[in-house]
Amino acid sequence: MLATTDFKLLDPSSWGGTLFLQVVGGLLLVVVLAILGWLTGPIKWWWRSRKLRQFILRRREFVLVYNPSTGASKTVIFLDHGRIGAGKNNNEDTWRVKRGALEFFASDGKLWNRFKIDQAAARFSGTTDPDVRSLFGQYLRPQHHDSSGEPDSDS
Repeated sequence: MLATTDFKLLDPSSWGGTLFLQVVGGLLLVVVLAILGWLTGPIKWWWRSRKLRQFILRRREFVLVYNPSTGASKTVIFLDHGRIGAGKNNNEDTWRVKRGALEFFASDGKLWNRFKIDQAAARFSGTTDPDVRSLFGQYLRPQHHDSSGEPDSDS
């Protein structure tokens, strides 16, 4: 009896077959798009990190609001090779750009804070990532306008 049952799930001319093949095709499309997104992630991070590093080194001087509730701030000057000039202390000892974010490291070598670009507020806002040890709500903003003479296409 089972051998004579007409099962046309893969037949695109039947209603059930058309529906089944469209669902399978849609799922395959989602999987392919997810894989492509996963593969392009490192390229996006590299590009954002490159642009962010250029922006920081072109501006160099930023204001770090380290206590947002009181408005306490200080000037931080970014030097080449991850060094910090003015504003360096035990918490903001060195810096790097990784995965499109600016990171400060404390003098013990551990991550202190991570900042991402907040275009709506025109600043770098501290993240709430669980691995950061700084106060919530810290942010950085450029001290002066770009003085390199090049147009600022990043803002």
